[in-house]
Amino acid sequence: KQKTAYEICACLVGSEMCIRDRVSTQSTGGTPQLDGSSVAKARRGAYVLAADGGDKPSVVLVGTGTETALCVAAAARIANARAVSMPCCELFDEQDAAYRASVFPPGVPVVSVEALSTFGWNKYSHVQIGMSSFGASAPAPKVYEHFGITVDNVVAKAEALIAKFGSNAPPTQIEL
Repeated sequence: KQKTAYEICACLVGSEMCIRDRVSTQSTGGTPQLDGSSVAKARRGAYVLAADGGDKPSVVLVGTGTETALCVAAAARIANARAVSMPCCELFDEQDAAYRASVFPPGVPVVSVEALSTFGWNKYSHVQIGMSSFGASAPAPKVYEHFGITVDNVVAKAEALIAKFGSNAPPTQIEL
């Protein structure tokens, strides 16, 4: 079966992660190829996919896998927003402080979107969107709607976070 470039990228990163006793899973469930993704960028663990705010965006929206496209769509609706793809937290954590700060600028609010679970995302984000319980079973669009894993909800949460902090910089979540 042919794979998209995005799937190939995920597989290559997954093969690197196996050395670290990790599991990588891929899905062919309609994950779009996103402009700006590449093997080299994915090997850094996280990278900027869409940036409207230059060095100081109003908010960073971070996702992994299929949720990344949702973050890109939401970022397009928010002034000066940045969308980040984070296929591997462990590889990102291994990058130098300057690179980590270039992806997640200090003092910028961050919203994470991960359908599987919100667990662990507080290390990187101020607000987490994803499944927070076990046992939901339905077609993906219904489960996503139930848990607020939608462009509209990501936009609403991001705008609320921007408003909450206003001109005051939020605490940086990423250890630099």
